[in-house]
Amino acid sequence: MSLIEPDLRTLEIRRSFAVSAARLYAAWTDPAQIGLWWGPDGFTTRVLSQDLRVGGRFAFEMTGPTGASSVLTGIYRRLDPPTGLAFEITDHCTAGAPPEAMQAGPTVVTVTFTERDDGTELLLRHVRLEAGYAGLADPGWCQSLEKLARCLG
Repeated sequence: MSLIEPDLRTLEIRRSFAVSAARLYAAWTDPAQIGLWWGPDGFTTRVLSQDLRVGGRFAFEMTGPTGASSVLTGIYRRLDPPTGLAFEITDHCTAGAPPEAMQAGPTVVTVTFTERDDGTELLLRHVRLEAGYAGLADPGWCQSLEKLARCLG
């Protein structure tokens, strides 16, 4: 389920996974696993660099279905294994994005993992979204999380 709060420029997505919080946390922090699921349908992602510590930077090259690529960069703001992480995206993926959907400033993504009897609930909050970019972020995250579910089996 996803919810966009336009006045708050916030996207919120909840999804359940039939795996442990530790397994989900690893999928979000292990470069080999990130490359398997990150990005919307038709995109591939390659981790160019990753300094997995608070204040550490990351860079992911994202290539769209047309072959156009761009580099998404950010800074880790919180790392709390296995309950969650937060990161600031400083440069957003622009591969194949229309000009009206560009994000001018940084955004913040917070991902929380809560274990339940039947697996783990993921709560993703993406804040400071511009209106045009929110329209891409919602399906992009939903498709990424679907790919993540397939990778986790």
